Amino acid sequence: MRLEPGKATFWLKCISEALDTRTLSVRDSESLAGRLSFVCFSIWGSEARGRLRSLYRHAAMGSASPLAPQLIQDIRWWARLLASPLANDVPLLPDSRPPLVIYTDAEGSGGIGLVLLGTSLCGAQWTQLHAPPSFIAALAPRMTQIQALEMVAVPLCFAQWPHLLEGRTVLVFVDNRSALGALSKGCSTQPDLNELAFLTRKWAVELRITLHLRRVPSALNPADPPSRGRAPPFGSPVPAAGRWDRILAALA
Repeated sequence: MRLEPGKATFWLKCISEALDTRTLSVRDSESLAGRLSFVCFSIWGSEARGRLRSLYRHAAMGSASPLAPQLIQDIRWWARLLASPLANDVPLLPDSRPPLVIYTDAEGSGGIGLVLLGTSLCGAQWTQLHAPPSFIAALAPRMTQIQALEMVAVPLCFAQWPHLLEGRTVLVFVDNRSALGALSKGCSTQPDLNELAFLTRKWAVELRITLHLRRVPSALNPADPPSRGRAPPFGSPVPAAGRWDRILAALA
């Protein structure tokens, strides 16, 4: 599927004018947000939805006002996307292979556990990671960072098993409702969590992963032990391959 070139040109003109004047009326904000939201659903999916939050926030202010720094950053991102070839591959037939299943978990002090169930190519594998202080420092101050830790566990799966996951349907189980909600929508009202949701979806698209997210009760989550430094009841340990550099760059 591909966006009509004429529409892309028109929306680029609207964005360019907003960047030149550093203002955007409520009507124009609502119109642009609605059009780009339609494109998210019809072509690019939820991976682009995270870049609409600031536009909707600007429209909700109720009067024309200078563009906030986050909004400038987001509409510049849209301008780059609209100027590039716009297509989304849609398979004619569903993947006949069974989905790969991964369980993730995190705990408040920064421990993260990942468990990949066995496949025809390999047996069950698990790994444990610990979020570096630089990751915690890059987040907005909160009483607890458990939602961010639970969210970042999902893109860490892509870093851990990229060759196994590429081009596959992947079912990831998460036991934190807030993290699951933000990741499923591809966006969050909180800017740093919004970037994590966006990064997750973008990474999945790059690997051509069809991503499904579901909740698992904490008591049934096999990734809980490795998040706390213990081995799960099955599987072989593998060295962690966390791409914290990419994650930190997304939060910068």
